[in-house]
Amino acid sequence: MTKKGKFTILEGLDGVGKGVVKKAIEQYEEERGRYIHNCMQDLNDFPIDMEVAFKMGSAPDREGFLFSTSEPSFYGIGKAIREEIIQNNQRLYSSDTQIQTFSLDRLIQMRRVVVPCLVRGYDVLQERNFVSTLTYQSLVASKEGESLDDVKRKILEQEGSKIQLEYAPNLMIISTIGNVSELIHRLEKREKKDNSEFENLQFQTELKPFYEDAWLREFFKSHGTTVAYLDAGLTEEDTERQALEIYTDFYDKGLVKEVYQNP
Repeated sequence: MTKKGKFTILEGLDGVGKGVVKKAIEQYEEERGRYIHNCMQDLNDFPIDMEVAFKMGSAPDREGFLFSTSEPSFYGIGKAIREEIIQNNQRLYSSDTQIQTFSLDRLIQMRRVVVPCLVRGYDVLQERNFVSTLTYQSLVASKEGESLDDVKRKILEQEGSKIQLEYAPNLMIISTIGNVSELIHRLEKREKKDNSEFENLQFQTELKPFYEDAWLREFFKSHGTTVAYLDAGLTEEDTERQALEIYTDFYDKGLVKEVYQNP
């Protein structure tokens, strides 16, 4: 099936401001009269209801809806990932386990939600995709002694990765930051604590080069995705401004600026 809707991915380190970017884009779309359906929290009922609506021909106006999603999901395997697999609980699940569980959660959400929307012409805005696995789990695997080439190959062989390449995003916005210690300060100030094993200065510092690797950009470019970077080390208002500039230039003006800030 052919992707008709627009698929936008937001990526970056923990605490770098993906939520700020997401909120800015959602608010921009709302101001244009679109309805944002947040699939992050209420996904238990949504896919079944929407599939019925699609089949009965009673789905909402495509132009009026933007579907907002996140990885991992908040249900089923995604819930287990958030509450167990990546928790700072000292149980230390291996990179293989992390790769497999993230891939299965990704596969289910793509099949139940994202693909049905995209093929019917609905737009999807998503926080994280398998770029996070290519970065986070590659670092975890390298600490276990596995070569980066081997772990990349393993990740790309997963069904969850394959389906996201089959329906590759049109645009990926990667938020970057110069001072990684600022991220930890931001995470400490958050009211909602994820207690993830990855939310520490050493891991995020070691992770930063993975996001800035030219291989990542060129790989997605070869699959038709435009990759743009923004500097999230400035104010929240600056982050919002950059995000909307990238988003509107790409979708509204037809401009393709692949690198807004050289990481």
